[in-house]
Amino acid sequence: MYQFVEGQNKCGTDVIHKQRLQKDSSYRSFFNSLNNSLKNNFNSVLRQDSNLINFPDTIPVVVHVVHDGAPVGSQTNPSDQKIIDLIDFTNQVFEGKYPLNSTAGDIGIRFVLAQRDEQCNPTNGIDRIDGNLLPNYIKYGISGVGQGVTLNDLFNFIKWDPNRYYNIWIVLSIENGAIAGVASYPINNKTDGTVIINSVVGQSTVLAHELGHAFFLFHTFEGSNGSVCPANNDCSLDGDRVCDTDPVTIASETLDSLNPCTNTPYTISTAKNIMGYGIQEIFTYGQKMRMQAAAALPLRDTLRKSLARYKPDEFLACDFTLRLNGELKNNDVYLNWKYGSSLPKNKIWIQRSYDGFHFNNLNYVQPVNNLEEYNFHDPDIAQQNNYYRLMQTQDNGVVRYSNILTIKNPLINSNSFIVLGNPVRNNQIELEFGNFDQPLNFYSSSSSYNAEIFLIDISGKILLHSFASISSYERYRIKLSYIPSGIFFIKLLVNNHVYIKKVVRY
Repeated sequence: MYQFVEGQNKCGTDVIHKQRLQKDSSYRSFFNSLNNSLKNNFNSVLRQDSNLINFPDTIPVVVHVVHDGAPVGSQTNPSDQKIIDLIDFTNQVFEGKYPLNSTAGDIGIRFVLAQRDEQCNPTNGIDRIDGNLLPNYIKYGISGVGQGVTLNDLFNFIKWDPNRYYNIWIVLSIENGAIAGVASYPINNKTDGTVIINSVVGQSTVLAHELGHAFFLFHTFEGSNGSVCPANNDCSLDGDRVCDTDPVTIASETLDSLNPCTNTPYTISTAKNIMGYGIQEIFTYGQKMRMQAAAALPLRDTLRKSLARYKPDEFLACDFTLRLNGELKNNDVYLNWKYGSSLPKNKIWIQRSYDGFHFNNLNYVQPVNNLEEYNFHDPDIAQQNNYYRLMQTQDNGVVRYSNILTIKNPLINSNSFIVLGNPVRNNQIELEFGNFDQPLNFYSSSSSYNAEIFLIDISGKILLHSFASISSYERYRIKLSYIPSGIFFIKLLVNNHVYIKKVVRY
C-alpha cells in the first residue's frame, strides 16, 4: 500500500486551495457559500438511515493517461488492467472493505470507468494522450514554477465534459516528484478533477485520498501550520470540519504516541485516516456523512445522474433526441432543434458557456404535444467562441444533454461582456463577463481584476463611476434607482483594455 510519508510525495490540494482563496475572490465567495450549503445537506443526511447504503451513488470517470510515448504497459503508460485495478481498489476503500473500515463502513459512493464517450460511442473510459504534444511536459512534468506544464494547461489540453464525467489524469510527475496527487474541491467545473503520478497506479490509496478531497474532505490536519494545533472551538467549522476526528498537526502520528493537541494518545480516527499522512486505511463516520452531503452539491449531483456509466445501447440509449443546431446572424445567435411530440414533456433548458465547460442557464422551453420544432434567439454574445447546449432532467432524475454547439463570433473587440435583459426594464443592470485573457498558472483557475465601470449618457456625461473586483465568467449588478430612462453606454476598463456597450433603459 502506498502512503504519504513526511518529506516524500504529498498531496498538493491544500496548497492550491489556499492560493486560490488568496488570489481569487469569486473562488473564495463560492467556497464559503458551498460550505454553508454543505452544512445544510449534512444535517439532512444525518436524519436518514445512512448505515444502510442500498443504492450507492455511481460516478463515471475517464482516466487520461498523459504518457511520454512509451508502449502501453510501461510505468509511464500504465496498462488498462493496472488502471482497472486502481479503480477497483479505490472502490474497496469506499466500500469499507480495505482493510476493514469498521469506523465508517460503506461510504455509499462508487466509481466506474465510463462506458460511452462524449459522442456516445463505446469506450473503456481510458484515454491515452501523447504528452509530447505539450511543450516542456516530457522534461518537466506538471509544475507551478519553472518551465513545467501548469494544471490549467493540462485541463485545457484534454478534458471530457465535467458535468458527465469525473476526469482523472495520470501524469509523469508533479512538482518534480514532490507531490503524488492533487484534486479540486467541488467548486468550479473548469478546474474539476484529480491528477496523480503514474508511480502510484495500482493498489494505492492516493486516488482514494484525492477523491476524498473531490467530495469536500479536508486533510485531518487542516488548520495547522505543521506545529501549531488547529482551532477546535466548533468541530463543524474548525479544522477539517469533521467532529469525530481529533485535531492534529501535520506530523505523522502513531497510536502509541501522545497527541499534543488533545494531551491524549492518538486515536485510529487520525493515525490511520485516509485523509492524513500516516497509514491510510479508514474514513470516519463523520467523513462519510460529509461526503454523502457533498454528493448532493451541483457539481457532484450531475455526475450521479450521468448516463456515461452505461453503454450506448443501454438505458435510454443516446441523447440523439436533443440535437442542437444554430447559426450566427448579425451578431445574434439563432438556435433550433427538433423534439418529438411523443417524448417526455419535461422542460428543456438552453445553456451557454464561454469556455465549453462552465454553462449557465439562459432560458427554458416547455415541450408541447403538437410542436416538434423549437427555436431560441440569443440577441447578444460576448466571445469569439461561444458554446450552447440543451439540458433536460427526466422524472427519474437522469440529466440528458444535447451536443455542444460552437458559435464563432469574429466581432469580439467590444464584446467581452454583455448586458443581460437589454433593453432594461427595472432598477438594475446585470452584466455577464466573458474571458479577459487572464494568465494561467498552477495555483489559480481564474484571476480577479480591478476594474473601473462607467455609466455614460449620450451627451458624454458620467452618471456613475465605480471600482470593482471582477473575474471572468462572473456576473455583476449595477443599481439604477436614481438613473432616468434613456440610452446609455457602459464603459468597462479592465486589464488595460476598454470595452463599451450600449444600454437602453425604459
